[in-house]
Amino acid sequence: MALGKARALRVEFLEAVWYESKRAGLEPALVLGLIQVESGFRKYAISSAGARGYMQVMPFWARTIGTG
Repeated sequence: MALGKARALRVEFLEAVWYESKRAGLEPALVLGLIQVESGFRKYAISSAGARGYMQVMPFWARTIGTG
């Protein structure tokens, strides 16, 4: 992946985190900290309990709340 493309993806990710954090009434720094602790910024992380994604959401909650 070209450096410019990788940077663009990081910027897009950070913009999405900022937007969704503000929309939910949360501080973006808090959400980024949670992502760091829960998944180490690995999009496809899966825990031994079955939690998935950046924020390690259990599949039940993803289905209940929805994806967007």
